Amino acid sequence: MKKLEDIPKKNEVFEVPERYFDVLPDRIQKRIAAQQPESRHAWTLALRFALPTVAAIVIVWFWLKPAQADASTILASVDTEQLIAYIGESEWSTDDVLGEIQMDQSMVDAIEEEVYAIPLDDELLLENFENQEGDSI
Repeated sequence: MKKLEDIPKKNEVFEVPERYFDVLPDRIQKRIAAQQPESRHAWTLALRFALPTVAAIVIVWFWLKPAQADASTILASVDTEQLIAYIGESEWSTDDVLGEIQMDQSMVDAIEEEVYAIPLDDELLLENFENQEGDSI
C-alpha cells in the first residue's frame, strides 16, 4: 500500500480564463431562471386538469353513494305478513319478540286502535274455531 509521501508531486498549473469567476454567478442565475418557468408550467397544467377531475370524481361518488338506512326504516319496508310468517317459522316465541320491542304508550294505543277496529263476524269466528278444533284431533 502506498503512502501519501510516496506519491510523486506534480507541479501543474491550471489556468482559468480571464474574468471566469466574475461571470460564473451570472451564468448560473440565468440557467436557474430558464428552468423555473417549466416547473411552474407543469404545476399549472396539473392544477388545471387534475383538480377539476378530482372534484368531479368526488361529486359523482357522493351523488351515487347509496343512502344509509337505519333499522327502523328497513323494517318498515317489510310487509307485515312476511314478518309474521318469518317469526312463525322461527323458534321465537311471542314473549321473545315482545321482550325485544321497546314501546311507548302512543305505540300501544295505535296497536289497540287497529286491533279493535277489525270487524268481527260471529259466523267467521265460529268457522275458524271449528277449523281449529278439527286440526287438533
